[in-house]
Amino acid sequence: MPAWQMRAAGEGALKAKQASGGRTEASVSGGNGMTQQIEAVQRMQDYIEQNLAGEITPADLARAALFSPWYAYRLFRRYTGLTPADYIRRLRLSRSALRLRDEGCRITDVAFELGFGSVDG
Repeated sequence: MPAWQMRAAGEGALKAKQASGGRTEASVSGGNGMTQQIEAVQRMQDYIEQNLAGEITPADLARAALFSPWYAYRLFRRYTGLTPADYIRRLRLSRSALRLRDEGCRITDVAFELGFGSVDG
C-alpha cells in the first residue's frame, strides 16, 4: 500500500474512532493532543520516506516524532495499523516493484539501493 494510502487510512481510523465516541489518550489530555499525535506520525512517515535507503532505527523515528521510542512506536501502530518495521518493509517492496517494472533494473541493484541487507529480504 502506498504511503499516502497508509497515511489516509490512519486518518480515517482516527475519524472513525472520534465518531464512535472512543476515548484516546489525546482526548484525556485535551483536543490538541490528537493533532500532535497525528503530526508525530506524519513526521515519522516523512522521515521514513527521506531515509528509505538507509537503516532506520526506533530511536531515529522517536527523534522525528519528538516522543520516546516506546510511545512513537505505539502512535505509529495506532494510526497506520502497521508497526514501523512492517511499514518500512512494505514501502521498500512497493518502491522496488515499481523500479523493477518501470526501469528494468537488476533485482540485486534495487534491493541494495532501497535498503534491503540482502536479496533475501
